[in-house]
Amino acid sequence: LQVGEWNDGYLLMARSTTEAMNASLTATARWSLNEGIRSQTQARYLVESQDDEILRTEGYGFAVADVPVMNNINQTSLQSETSLETIRADGYFLITNLDLFDRYVVDALVRNDGSSLFGADERRQWYYRLGGAWRLAQEDFFRVPWVDELKLRYSIGTAGGRPRFNAQYETLDVQAGRAVPSRLGNRDLKPEFSTEREAGIDLSLFDFRTILSLTYARTTTEDQILQVPIATYTGFLTQWQNAGTLESETWEATLDLRLLDRPQLTWSAKLLFDATDTRITALNRSPFKYGFASAFYAREGEEIGTFYGTMPAESCAHLPEDALADIGCDQFAVDDYGHLVWIGEGGSLNDPQ
Repeated sequence: LQVGEWNDGYLLMARSTTEAMNASLTATARWSLNEGIRSQTQARYLVESQDDEILRTEGYGFAVADVPVMNNINQTSLQSETSLETIRADGYFLITNLDLFDRYVVDALVRNDGSSLFGADERRQWYYRLGGAWRLAQEDFFRVPWVDELKLRYSIGTAGGRPRFNAQYETLDVQAGRAVPSRLGNRDLKPEFSTEREAGIDLSLFDFRTILSLTYARTTTEDQILQVPIATYTGFLTQWQNAGTLESETWEATLDLRLLDRPQLTWSAKLLFDATDTRITALNRSPFKYGFASAFYAREGEEIGTFYGTMPAESCAHLPEDALADIGCDQFAVDDYGHLVWIGEGGSLNDPQ
């Protein structure tokens, strides 16, 4: 809007409604054998529903002052926007936990998810989890008096990242009263499929006054959902596709210290450490830029989170070699801002040639 247009008044009316519902039904069975073997199994059904509705209308130019109704707005300036999103999902779960003599623990899960966010031809997906732990300190042969708990654990599991609502549909932009193709839909769009392997150790010392936990995790995310440029002959600019694979490694460490434990005073401290490295290990599309100011690259081998921009040259070492082929570095100088500038042959900052 021009500044003068605001002087005649501006009116915005917006309404947003979200309605969400979820329900689940769970059946649980427990059994034990000789008090040394215990198991619990659950079967569960989950259903989810979400509806989002947004209505927004705005305009400027009151015909009569101080009457904030849309009929009083210059009708040629009115702009309206509506949005309606309906999401439906459900899932089936089967979960089993097994404890053997308080030393060996097994946890298993299988799950089937269905979602309207998945492409029309990929509505249902399967996932699983399998984990185990060995409480080594509970073994009869383990004799270390100052160790209260020593547990080794390992798990492997899968999960899926859902696409955004409009990823599977064609979208159009309205320009000058005409519908212009913007993003091509994708009926085959699948959720991102992540497989995580995690190994760790939990150690408790000195009557549980010191607790140390170490974890290493490696995650592979296939069918990464990316908005990629597509050929212009399609009539659209981009499309959400399952276009890449990410590999990540994570190290985590936690140290809990119970420094003082008195009836009137307790003092504890916790130290945390984690480091994650994530890279694009496969991209079955041509490399492309994305994100704010196109500062990120989607290309094989790229570390996620690395961004690119422009940097002013601060010395001749920052110039390409062919730029100095015909002229020497003595034709450049560093100004008061630390930037390398061209001054010409025999010139200076105060008298460039």
